[in-house]
Order: sequence, then structure tokens, then C-alpha cells
Amino acid sequence: MLIDPIIFLKEVMLIRNIDVHLLCHPYEGIVHFDRELRKRLYGNYNYNNHSKLIDEYCRNNAVYLATDQFKMNYIIFSFAKNQIIIIGPYISQAHDKLFKAVSAELQFPSSRLNELKEFYHNIPYVDAIDRFETEVFVLIKYILETEKYSIERISMISDETEVEAIQEDYEDVLPLAIIENRYENEDALLEAIGKGDLKQAVIHINAFGKFSIEQRHDDSLRNIKNYCLVLKTLIRKTVQNSAVHPAHIHKVSNLFAVRIENAVSQDELKKIITEMLRKYCLLVREHSLQKYSLPVRKAVNYIDFNYTEHLGLDQLAEIASVNYSYLSSQFKKETALTVVDYINKKRMEKALKLLTTTKLSISAIAGKCAFENDSYFSRTFKKLYGKSPRDYRKDLLDVK
Repeated sequence: MLIDPIIFLKEVMLIRNIDVHLLCHPYEGIVHFDRELRKRLYGNYNYNNHSKLIDEYCRNNAVYLATDQFKMNYIIFSFAKNQIIIIGPYISQAHDKLFKAVSAELQFPSSRLNELKEFYHNIPYVDAIDRFETEVFVLIKYILETEKYSIERISMISDETEVEAIQEDYEDVLPLAIIENRYENEDALLEAIGKGDLKQAVIHINAFGKFSIEQRHDDSLRNIKNYCLVLKTLIRKTVQNSAVHPAHIHKVSNLFAVRIENAVSQDELKKIITEMLRKYCLLVREHSLQKYSLPVRKAVNYIDFNYTEHLGLDQLAEIASVNYSYLSSQFKKETALTVVDYINKKRMEKALKLLTTTKLSISAIAGKCAFENDSYFSRTFKKLYGKSPRDYRKDLLDVK
């Protein structure tokens, strides 16, 4: 199956949280190329100057490495007639170092420094820029279907005097559209997690890099930790609303709370966020009972946490607050298993784990999984897995 080269380029850049814009003349979408930084700093900024620059510079069979006065980098090239692709922005200096250099060079008003600092902390940092740009050139070769193109460096400063126009006081630090997009993206992220859709969750969490995180603390690492803790709480409640039992959630939540507090770098926190998404999505896929009625949910949850005890239909019906005949028929209707079959299934899952990870005897495993005798345990195991527990363990050892 052939892969669209533009889609592939976007997927590769998404891993680094780097934007890819495909613009058609007269480049109306140019307002987004800098993540709307100029619009936020200058108010009603006219991006037409940048459109003119693109028309002036960009030609076929050429790739441009562009840098603007904010020391942000872009890769620009013509893709087809009246179409260009802009990759970026990305930076090649550490966030704090670049922020200090740019704010001093452009003489930023003190009232705007926190905003600029927040912005830079959300721009992708490329530590080995030459290697990164070389990798991008390889992708561009396949997009343009030629190796014959020149590489040129250009300036994206459209007006040398524009830096003097930075507004001292700008009432809305975050424009309304950005606030709305941020909340919409947050809703989409939580919706994906609520469905256990890890792929969509990762896409939406990466999109958060386009939005500023309010700096409520002088320590930038503390700010991101606070953001992670808030995000964890939102995700935890979303997973709970997907009918995952709190006992499953609590263990994962505590684990990540400790890891977030102990993190020593922003990169470590980013990895924790990715793992947090994976864990919570897995919880939803494995433990969500959203499709079940409340009585069945109560019965399933009780079985899941007490399957090593001796369980009876009367006992489960009492827990579910319904009579046993209703529970029996409704349980089979919703889970496609009888209550007894579901109990045995949970016990077999535990037995299989003990069989493959411990040296316990078959009799000991049967006892730990609440089977009254070895014979019944072996018959039930063979019915589910096609062979006796002893043969299953022997085959496993032979493979090793």
C-alpha cells in the first residue's frame, strides 16, 4: 500500500511536536506558521509581509532554511504549483537560554516576558539540528521526487522595525480563539482516553504543545509538574466515568503522582505523560464496564476482586440488589457468559499467570484459585486452553 508522502511527513514531525503547514496561494493560513506569536505580541499583525517573502524567495527545486527575529527555525519548500510546505517552528538552543537572548536583543517590555517564556517552553527543541535537517531533506527528496534541489538559508524577518511595535499592555494574553481551541483539544483528549483510544490520545496531547502553560511559579519545572498533576486528575475522573472501578484507578494514580513529584527534568515529565496515557487507556480497554447495566457491573466488580473466594449466585444477587434469576439471565445477556463461566474465566486467568510465572504445584495453584479439587481445576483449564495444566507447563518449559 502506497503512503501519501505529505501524511508521512506530518506523522514523522508529530513525534517531535513540530508543525507541518501545507499552504496554497495566497497563503491565508500563514497566520498559523509561528503559532500566532506575532498576532499575540503585536495585536492586529499583518502576515501579508510573510506571504510576500514566500513569493519572493520560494521557487521550485529549492529548500529554504529560514530563521526569524525570534530565532525560531523553519524549513520551507514549494510542493506544487502555488503550494508550499512550512515545517516548524523549532529551536536549536535550550528554552531558557534562547528566551533570555531574544528578550534582551528585542528589548521586550517586562509585562510580556512571562508570555514569551511560556511560548518558548512549548516550542520543540532540536538538540542536533544538522542531523535533524538532514533527515528532513531525505523526506523532501521523496516528496519532490528528485534529488536535484538547492538548499538556501533565508531570513524570515519581514520588517526590521516590527519589533518596536510590541504592545506594553495586551488585555487578552491568550486570544479567544486559542482559549477555545485549547479547551476543545482538552475535551477531545479526555474523550479519546474515555474510549481507551491511545492513538487519538497521543495526537491530542501532542497538540497541547501549541498552547501556553500559565507560569504560576518561578520554577518552570514546578509549573509543568503542576500541569501534569492537574492532567492526571482530569484523566482519573474520565476513566472513572468510563465505569472503571476506583480500585483499579487508585493504584495507577498513586504511582504517577509519586513519579511526577520525583521527576528531575522536563523530558522525564514528557515521558511520564506518554506512559500515563498508555496506562489509563489500557485500564479503560481492560476494565471498563460502561456497556453493562448497574446490577451486572456490581456483580462483575465483586467477582473481579473476590474470585479466589467461594462465590454463589445468591450472594452476587444480594450484592447487585436484584433477585438471582434476574441476575442470571441479565448477566448472560450482557456478557455472553454465565455467572459460573465468568467466575471460572477469572480464576483461569489467575491460574495461567501462576502456572507460567511460579513453580507452585498444580494442586497449590488450584487451591489459590478457589477450586475444590485438582480434577475439576484440570478439566476447567483444559476446556478453556485445550490442554491440561501439567501439559501446558511442560510445553512452555520445552519451548524455553
